[in-house]
Amino acid sequence: MAANSEWWARTQWALEATVSGNEVMNGYGLKMLSALARSEGAELKEKAMLDAAWQGSSTRMQDDAIDQLLEDARELKIFLAPQKVPPRSAGVGNNPEAARNSARTPRKRYGPDGRDQMLTTLRREILMAGLKLTLDKQLGRVTSPKVKLLSELDLPPLVRQVRDAEDVRGDGRGPASKE
Repeated sequence: MAANSEWWARTQWALEATVSGNEVMNGYGLKMLSALARSEGAELKEKAMLDAAWQGSSTRMQDDAIDQLLEDARELKIFLAPQKVPPRSAGVGNNPEAARNSARTPRKRYGPDGRDQMLTTLRREILMAGLKLTLDKQLGRVTSPKVKLLSELDLPPLVRQVRDAEDVRGDGRGPASKE
């Protein structure tokens, strides 16, 4: 019983971290949920409740929405290194969950800060895909190839880190002045 109450305490912390509004905490929370899903401190029915975390993602882990996310990332030139991102139509095959999820979802539009929004969204979606993949393994479910692909992508940098790198002068003296 003590192990189970510790599992729930950690789960509560992780869930709170995922909705904190802080990208660093969100990442820690999602990684902790994946670790908790692999732990033996809970029964399968309790682990299944962790599905709520990824179900709130912007893609809801639906193949067509993942395709759109990756297409938007390509358009905004988010991928710095070549990654194995197949064309939109690949991946449904004979997977019933993928076929069910292939209904067209509305395309997310990105505003003037589109690159920052995309970095944040892509980072969260990759972490949530990892959580879904872990839960599917633990619960004996089939995972869509698109979710697997998304979970294997390199995490983009945090937006704050990107801005800090852009603000630093080449001479190493700190933020550039607005002259």
